[in-house]
Amino acid sequence: MLRFRPYERQKMKRSTGFLAGLALVATLFVAPSPAQAGLPQEKYATMNASGLGLLGWFWVDQIQGIIGCAKCVWMIDLGKSAQLTPDNEKLFQSALATGLSKLSDARVADPRTAEVLRRQATDSFQTAARALGTARARVGTVGHFNTETRVKTPSPQPWLAAADQDLVDGLTLLQAAAGEPVPVPWVTAAMAQFDEAFKEISTKQVIGS
Repeated sequence: MLRFRPYERQKMKRSTGFLAGLALVATLFVAPSPAQAGLPQEKYATMNASGLGLLGWFWVDQIQGIIGCAKCVWMIDLGKSAQLTPDNEKLFQSALATGLSKLSDARVADPRTAEVLRRQATDSFQTAARALGTARARVGTVGHFNTETRVKTPSPQPWLAAADQDLVDGLTLLQAAAGEPVPVPWVTAAMAQFDEAFKEISTKQVIGS
């Protein structure tokens, strides 16, 4: 199970039945599942308004290195139309990171566990949408984050820009769902956006137009 903790690389292998929260307190030495054994992991930072990132590992199809910066990782950086309270900012960042982590873990889980993980991902994304309040998410800096200097560097990566936009679209749909008498179609549409975002992160290719 992927978990996030600032500025510490934490490689982990997990059994598909293991469900966890955000803070990783120890490295887990578990025999990888066949699906895990066939996929590499790539480190990402989920940024908050102050420029700090929660670090975590995603199971991906394609790794893309960052030339000239061994301490840099690709970042998920979403801005907001209005400043959030510190508590809501922290909740937004952690919930978004958890949602992406659950989608990642679902890729390498057995079908029953994957279904549970996807429900948990939906819950996490809904928490992130609620944390926004009346603010709207928007694409922030597309690029990478230096975990040593804590500097964000723009880098024109179409796949990452597309993923950020899909995350924004998914959150916007979830905010709209909260005011609908029948929210399920909105939530379903939102999850399609989150799935597309993660596929772009995984494959390093823009999906759709």
